[in-house]
Amino acid sequence: MNSSQINCFLEAAECLNFTKAAERLYLSQPGLSRQIATMEREIGINLFERGRNSIKLTAAGAICVDYLSKIRSEYKKMLDQAAMAQRIKQDSLIIGCLEGQLIGKCYENALTYFWSTYPNIRIKLCYFSVSDLCNALVEGEVDIAIMPEDDAARLPGILFQRSHVEKCCLVVPRNHPKADAENPTLQDFQDETFLVLADSESDAIARQHRRICQAAGFTPKQRIVPTFGTLAMLLEMGVGISVLNVWHSLHNVPHLKFLNVPEIDYQIEAVAWHKDNKHPNIPIFISKIELNTDLPQEG
Repeated sequence: MNSSQINCFLEAAECLNFTKAAERLYLSQPGLSRQIATMEREIGINLFERGRNSIKLTAAGAICVDYLSKIRSEYKKMLDQAAMAQRIKQDSLIIGCLEGQLIGKCYENALTYFWSTYPNIRIKLCYFSVSDLCNALVEGEVDIAIMPEDDAARLPGILFQRSHVEKCCLVVPRNHPKADAENPTLQDFQDETFLVLADSESDAIARQHRRICQAAGFTPKQRIVPTFGTLAMLLEMGVGISVLNVWHSLHNVPHLKFLNVPEIDYQIEAVAWHKDNKHPNIPIFISKIELNTDLPQEG
Protein backbone atom coordinates (compact mmCIF):
# COMPACT_ATOMS: atom_id res chain seq x y z
CA MET A 1 0.00 0.00 0.00
CA ASN A 2 1.43 3.35 -1.04
CA SER A 3 0.47 6.99 -0.73
CA SER A 4 -1.11 7.09 -4.22
CA GLN A 5 -3.42 4.22 -3.33
CA ILE A 6 -4.35 5.86 -0.01
CA ASN A 7 -5.15 9.16 -1.77
CA CYS A 8 -7.33 7.41 -4.34
CA PHE A 9 -9.18 5.44 -1.68
CA LEU A 10 -9.84 8.43 0.59
CA GLU A 11 -11.01 10.60 -2.30
CA ALA A 12 -13.38 7.86 -3.51
CA ALA A 13 -14.64 7.34 0.03
CA GLU A 14 -15.48 11.04 0.27
CA CYS A 15 -17.16 11.27 -3.15
CA LEU A 16 -18.65 7.74 -3.23
CA ASN A 17 -18.14 8.05 -6.97
CA PHE A 18 -15.06 6.78 -8.80
CA THR A 19 -15.50 9.16 -11.75
CA LYS A 20 -15.76 12.28 -9.58
CA ALA A 21 -12.84 11.15 -7.36
CA ALA A 22 -10.70 10.58 -10.46
CA GLU A 23 -11.49 14.07 -11.75
CA ARG A 24 -10.45 15.63 -8.42
CA LEU A 25 -7.13 13.80 -8.57
CA TYR A 26 -6.61 14.49 -12.30
CA LEU A 27 -6.62 10.76 -13.02
CA SER A 28 -8.60 8.60 -15.42
CA GLN A 29 -11.49 6.67 -13.85
CA PRO A 30 -9.99 3.26 -14.83
CA GLY A 31 -6.64 4.30 -13.36
CA LEU A 32 -8.21 5.21 -10.03
CA SER A 33 -10.25 1.99 -10.00
CA ARG A 34 -7.07 -0.06 -10.58
CA GLN A 35 -5.26 1.71 -7.69
CA ILE A 36 -8.11 0.90 -5.29
CA ALA A 37 -8.46 -2.69 -6.53
CA THR A 38 -4.71 -3.25 -6.10
CA MET A 39 -4.90 -1.85 -2.56
CA GLU A 40 -7.79 -4.18 -1.71
CA ARG A 41 -5.82 -7.21 -2.95
CA GLU A 42 -2.69 -6.19 -1.02
CA ILE A 43 -4.45 -5.73 2.33
CA GLY A 44 -7.02 -8.49 1.78
CA ILE A 45 -9.99 -6.24 2.57
CA ASN A 46 -12.99 -5.22 0.46
CA LEU A 47 -13.24 -1.46 0.89
CA PHE A 48 -16.35 -0.80 -1.23
CA GLU A 49 -19.56 -2.50 -2.13
CA ARG A 50 -19.91 -1.85 -5.84
CA GLY A 51 -23.38 -1.53 -7.45
CA ARG A 52 -24.27 -0.98 -11.08
CA ASN A 53 -24.33 2.83 -10.71
CA SER A 54 -23.09 3.43 -7.16
CA ILE A 55 -20.54 2.46 -4.54
CA LYS A 56 -20.61 2.50 -0.77
CA LEU A 57 -18.08 1.80 1.94
CA THR A 58 -18.02 -1.56 3.64
CA ALA A 59 -17.79 -1.62 7.44
CA ALA A 60 -14.11 -2.49 7.08
CA GLY A 61 -13.70 0.31 4.54
CA ALA A 62 -15.16 2.85 6.98
CA ILE A 63 -12.61 1.80 9.62
CA CYS A 64 -9.83 2.17 7.06
CA VAL A 65 -11.03 5.69 6.20
CA ASP A 66 -10.78 6.71 9.85
CA TYR A 67 -7.24 5.41 10.35
CA LEU A 68 -5.83 6.28 6.93
CA SER A 69 -7.12 9.86 7.19
CA LYS A 70 -5.13 10.26 10.39
CA ILE A 71 -2.07 8.62 8.85
CA ARG A 72 -2.21 10.91 5.80
CA SER A 73 -2.58 13.96 8.02
CA GLU A 74 0.36 12.93 10.23
CA TYR A 75 2.44 12.08 7.16
CA LYS A 76 1.89 15.57 5.72
CA LYS A 77 2.67 17.13 9.09
CA MET A 78 5.90 15.11 9.27
CA LEU A 79 6.98 16.26 5.80
CA ASP A 80 6.19 19.90 6.60
CA GLN A 81 8.14 19.81 9.87
CA ALA A 82 11.07 17.99 8.26
CA ALA A 83 11.20 20.52 5.43
CA MET A 84 11.11 23.36 7.94
CA ALA A 85 13.94 21.77 9.94
CA GLN A 86 16.00 21.47 6.78
CA ARG A 87 15.35 25.10 5.81
CA ILE A 88 16.33 26.24 9.30
CA LYS A 89 19.47 24.12 9.13
CA GLN A 90 20.47 25.52 5.75
CA ASP A 91 19.71 29.08 6.84
CA SER A 92 22.05 28.83 9.80
CA LEU A 93 25.65 27.90 10.48
CA ILE A 94 26.75 26.64 13.89
CA ILE A 95 30.44 27.15 14.61
CA GLY A 96 32.02 25.46 17.61
CA CYS A 97 34.94 27.19 19.33
CA LEU A 98 37.09 26.48 22.37
CA GLU A 99 35.99 28.12 25.60
CA GLY A 100 37.93 31.31 26.26
CA GLN A 101 39.26 31.44 22.71
CA LEU A 102 38.57 34.55 20.64
CA ILE A 103 37.78 34.26 16.94
CA GLY A 104 41.11 34.83 15.21
CA LYS A 105 41.71 37.40 12.52
CA CYS A 106 41.89 34.75 9.79
CA TYR A 107 38.16 34.04 10.24
CA GLU A 108 37.06 37.67 10.09
CA ASN A 109 36.77 37.68 6.28
CA ALA A 110 34.51 34.62 6.29
CA LEU A 111 32.25 36.03 9.00
CA THR A 112 32.08 39.46 7.36
CA TYR A 113 31.29 37.86 3.99
CA PHE A 114 28.36 35.91 5.41
CA TRP A 115 26.98 38.85 7.37
CA SER A 116 27.11 41.14 4.32
CA THR A 117 26.24 38.69 1.52
CA TYR A 118 23.77 36.41 3.32
CA PRO A 119 22.16 38.53 6.04
CA ASN A 120 19.40 35.94 6.53
CA ILE A 121 21.88 33.19 7.44
CA ARG A 122 22.21 33.04 11.20
CA ILE A 123 25.74 32.34 12.39
CA LYS A 124 25.82 30.94 15.89
CA LEU A 125 29.08 30.66 17.83
CA CYS A 126 29.03 27.99 20.54
CA TYR A 127 31.82 27.49 23.06
CA PHE A 128 32.94 24.12 24.42
CA SER A 129 35.71 22.42 26.32
CA VAL A 130 38.04 20.61 23.90
CA SER A 131 36.56 17.16 24.57
CA ASP A 132 32.98 18.46 24.34
CA LEU A 133 33.78 20.24 21.07
CA CYS A 134 35.13 16.97 19.63
CA ASN A 135 31.95 15.17 20.65
CA ALA A 136 29.71 17.94 19.28
CA LEU A 137 31.49 17.77 15.92
CA VAL A 138 31.24 13.99 15.64
CA GLU A 139 27.57 13.99 16.71
CA GLY A 140 26.62 16.76 14.26
CA GLU A 141 25.72 19.32 16.93
CA VAL A 142 27.99 21.88 15.22
CA ASP A 143 28.60 22.37 11.51
CA ILE A 144 32.16 23.62 11.81
CA ALA A 145 34.69 23.39 14.63
CA ILE A 146 37.73 25.60 15.11
CA MET A 147 40.17 23.41 17.01
CA PRO A 148 43.76 22.10 17.26
CA GLU A 149 44.64 20.26 14.06
CA ASP A 150 45.96 17.18 15.87
CA ASP A 151 42.67 16.78 17.75
CA ALA A 152 40.69 17.02 14.50
CA ALA A 153 42.95 14.44 12.85
CA ARG A 154 42.15 11.73 15.40
CA LEU A 155 38.36 12.03 15.18
CA PRO A 156 36.41 9.43 13.13
CA GLY A 157 34.60 10.74 10.07
CA ILE A 158 36.03 14.26 10.37
CA LEU A 159 37.56 16.27 7.54
CA PHE A 160 39.68 19.33 8.26
CA GLN A 161 41.76 22.05 6.72
CA ARG A 162 44.67 23.78 8.39
CA SER A 163 43.65 27.38 8.92
CA HIS A 164 46.06 29.10 11.28
CA VAL A 165 49.49 28.79 12.82
CA GLU A 166 50.11 30.87 15.93
CA LYS A 167 53.13 31.19 18.22
CA CYS A 168 52.15 30.36 21.76
CA CYS A 169 53.24 32.29 24.82
CA LEU A 170 54.06 31.58 28.42
CA VAL A 171 51.39 33.16 30.62
CA VAL A 172 52.64 34.41 33.98
CA PRO A 173 51.49 36.90 36.62
CA ARG A 174 52.45 40.42 35.57
CA ASN A 175 53.98 41.05 38.99
CA HIS A 176 56.36 38.10 38.71
CA PRO A 177 59.98 39.26 39.21
CA LYS A 178 61.01 37.85 35.81
CA ALA A 179 57.93 39.02 33.89
CA ASP A 180 59.83 41.98 32.47
CA ALA A 181 63.06 40.16 31.71
CA GLU A 182 64.55 41.12 28.34
CA ASN A 183 64.95 37.58 26.98
CA PRO A 184 62.93 35.31 29.28
CA THR A 185 63.27 31.52 29.24
CA LEU A 186 61.45 28.75 31.06
CA GLN A 187 64.47 28.48 33.36
CA ASP A 188 63.46 31.84 34.80
CA PHE A 189 60.21 30.26 36.02
CA GLN A 190 61.45 26.86 37.16
CA ASP A 191 60.13 27.34 40.69
CA GLU A 192 56.56 27.94 39.47
CA THR A 193 53.84 25.32 39.09
CA PHE A 194 53.25 24.50 35.43
CA LEU A 195 49.59 23.86 34.61
CA VAL A 196 49.32 20.90 32.22
CA LEU A 197 46.11 19.96 30.43
CA ALA A 198 44.89 16.38 30.91
CA ASP A 199 45.21 13.97 27.98
CA SER A 200 41.48 13.24 28.20
CA GLU A 201 40.68 16.88 27.41
CA SER A 202 43.00 17.42 24.44
CA ASP A 203 45.70 15.04 23.35
CA ALA A 204 47.22 17.74 21.11
CA ILE A 205 47.50 20.43 23.79
CA ALA A 206 48.58 17.95 26.48
CA ARG A 207 51.42 16.73 24.23
CA GLN A 208 52.46 20.33 23.55
CA HIS A 209 52.65 21.00 27.28
CA ARG A 210 54.78 17.88 27.82
CA ARG A 211 57.14 18.87 24.98
CA ILE A 212 57.60 22.29 26.54
CA CYS A 213 58.41 20.78 29.92
CA GLN A 214 60.94 18.42 28.33
CA ALA A 215 62.56 21.30 26.43
CA ALA A 216 62.97 23.30 29.61
CA GLY A 217 65.98 21.26 30.74
CA PHE A 218 64.51 20.67 34.18
CA THR A 219 61.52 18.89 35.66
CA PRO A 220 59.01 21.55 36.59
CA LYS A 221 56.38 21.17 39.24
CA GLN A 222 53.23 20.18 37.38
CA ARG A 223 49.55 20.31 38.12
CA ILE A 224 47.25 18.34 35.80
CA VAL A 225 44.01 20.21 35.13
CA PRO A 226 40.90 18.55 33.67
CA THR A 227 39.67 21.20 31.22
CA PHE A 228 40.85 24.21 29.27
CA GLY A 229 38.40 26.34 31.23
CA THR A 230 39.88 25.20 34.56
CA LEU A 231 43.37 25.97 33.29
CA ALA A 232 42.31 29.50 32.33
CA MET A 233 40.59 30.02 35.69
CA LEU A 234 43.71 28.97 37.63
CA LEU A 235 45.89 31.23 35.51
CA GLU A 236 43.60 34.17 36.17
CA MET A 237 43.74 33.40 39.91
CA GLY A 238 47.54 33.40 39.78
CA VAL A 239 47.76 29.69 40.63
CA GLY A 240 50.57 28.55 38.33
CA ILE A 241 51.80 29.33 34.81
CA SER A 242 50.98 27.75 31.46
CA VAL A 243 50.88 28.18 27.70
CA LEU A 244 48.20 29.91 25.59
CA ASN A 245 48.07 31.61 22.22
CA VAL A 246 47.49 35.34 21.97
CA TRP A 247 43.88 34.88 20.80
CA HIS A 248 42.82 33.65 24.22
CA SER A 249 40.60 36.04 26.17
CA LEU A 250 43.11 36.07 29.05
CA HIS A 251 45.39 38.13 26.82
CA ASN A 252 43.23 41.10 27.82
CA VAL A 253 43.53 40.46 31.57
CA PRO A 254 45.75 43.25 32.97
CA HIS A 255 47.38 41.26 35.78
CA LEU A 256 48.69 38.56 33.40
CA LYS A 257 51.51 38.79 30.91
CA PHE A 258 52.05 36.76 27.72
CA LEU A 259 55.77 36.15 27.19
CA ASN A 260 57.60 34.91 24.10
CA VAL A 261 60.06 32.27 25.24
CA PRO A 262 62.25 30.11 22.96
CA GLU A 263 61.15 26.74 24.36
CA ILE A 264 57.52 27.27 23.37
CA ASP A 265 56.49 26.26 19.86
CA TYR A 266 53.51 26.90 17.62
CA GLN A 267 49.88 25.88 17.84
CA ILE A 268 48.41 24.61 14.57
CA GLU A 269 44.71 25.31 14.27
CA ALA A 270 42.25 23.77 11.83
CA VAL A 271 38.68 24.22 10.72
CA ALA A 272 36.93 20.83 10.82
CA TRP A 273 33.59 19.39 9.69
CA HIS A 274 31.92 15.98 9.50
CA LYS A 275 32.25 14.20 6.14
CA ASP A 276 28.51 13.38 6.14
CA ASN A 277 27.43 16.97 6.80
CA LYS A 278 26.29 18.27 3.40
CA HIS A 279 25.38 21.72 4.71
CA PRO A 280 25.78 24.04 1.68
CA ASN A 281 27.25 26.86 3.77
CA ILE A 282 30.25 24.85 5.01
CA PRO A 283 32.35 25.00 1.79
CA ILE A 284 31.43 28.66 1.32
CA PHE A 285 32.65 29.56 4.81
CA ILE A 286 35.87 27.57 4.42
CA SER A 287 36.63 29.15 1.06
CA LYS A 288 36.50 32.64 2.63
CA ILE A 289 38.95 31.92 5.46
CA GLU A 290 42.15 33.92 5.17
CA LEU A 291 44.54 31.02 5.63
CA ASN A 292 47.70 31.60 7.65
CA THR A 293 49.33 28.19 7.60
CA ASP A 294 53.08 28.79 7.20
CA LEU A 295 55.34 28.19 10.13
CA PRO A 296 57.40 31.39 10.62
CA GLN A 297 61.10 31.04 10.01
CA GLU A 298 63.21 31.24 13.11
CA GLY A 299 66.01 33.71 12.78
